[in-house]
Amino acid sequence: YRIITLANKLTCVLISDKDTDKSAAALDLRTGNLCDPPEYEGLAHFLEHMLFLGSEKYPNQDDYRAYLTKNAGRCNATTWTLYTNYFFEVSNTAFSGALDRFSQFFKSPLFTESLTEREMKAVDSEYKMRYNEDSRRRFILMRATSKPDQPFDKFGTGCLETLQKPGIREALIKFHQERYSANNMKLALYGNEDLDTLEAWAKEHFESVKNFDAPRPTFTIMPYDSSNLCQLQRVVPVKDNETITFYWVIDNLSLIHTDAADDLLC
Repeated sequence: YRIITLANKLTCVLISDKDTDKSAAALDLRTGNLCDPPEYEGLAHFLEHMLFLGSEKYPNQDDYRAYLTKNAGRCNATTWTLYTNYFFEVSNTAFSGALDRFSQFFKSPLFTESLTEREMKAVDSEYKMRYNEDSRRRFILMRATSKPDQPFDKFGTGCLETLQKPGIREALIKFHQERYSANNMKLALYGNEDLDTLEAWAKEHFESVKNFDAPRPTFTIMPYDSSNLCQLQRVVPVKDNETITFYWVIDNLSLIHTDAADDLLC
């Protein structure tokens, strides 16, 4: 494997495996739903959906997924509190073409206005589909009982109520322009090509992603302190099961993640 930093400050991990029958890529952005503007809760998740629907180079809304499907591939993405992750796998012979399409997410998405309403409904359906999952309900309760007026108190998934508002497309474009900076991205490429070829593809497809030295998101207000800790919450489950869950507030361990301190605690 090899770790490189492109000219635009995007860090890449390259992994060569001559025996693999599939290639894969993942890009992680250090921005999640805690960065949603208060007037558009769920915007980061909604933007994740919209990036799949065409770019200046590949304007057809189905081009990316159709290319992957044609070449034994699949794709997905996830938006969490602190990050957004996009990933795919595809046959080895189609890897460079898939990277070209994938990289357009971060360079020139269209945010096609006619598709905005449709994809907003898809986000709303996703929220409603998972609404009755016990784990999701517990997490929503945890966020709802955190301190008000701080980022963790937001509704991260989004729905029609939070997104179907005037100016939503402009908010998407602004969020992308302000948050999707190469210096806050990490890219992993895995394939059967040699490391020099993978490095050349990383530069060819991702070095033109714009870098404007966006600051790393930081959050100074803790969602829990002495005023709202030591809570006992009783929840009636949807499924016929009984669980007990304990939560502790600990310091941010991301800067010492290589020590795996959280795993040791567990």
